[in-house]
Amino acid sequence: MCKKEQVIEDLLAENKNLKQENFELKLYRKALHKWDNLQVLMLFEEMAELQKEICKNIRRQHPTVPPYWREEKEMCLMPE
Repeated sequence: MCKKEQVIEDLLAENKNLKQENFELKLYRKALHKWDNLQVLMLFEEMAELQKEICKNIRRQHPTVPPYWREEKEMCLMPE
């Protein structure tokens, strides 16, 4: 039995009536406790990348989206 399976078995043994949502929440809390803020920072980074890709996908599927949805690249190139 691998370490992950052992952790799962230990958690289930603690409470046989544990619902799936509570089990997952407890598992996530244990992971956050073990790796502390590094996991939270990685979560934010991954969510930002996901959000960026979703926005790109929406723009590709709907090229006529309102202009305020598009990135204003000219603004970045303008000198102050």
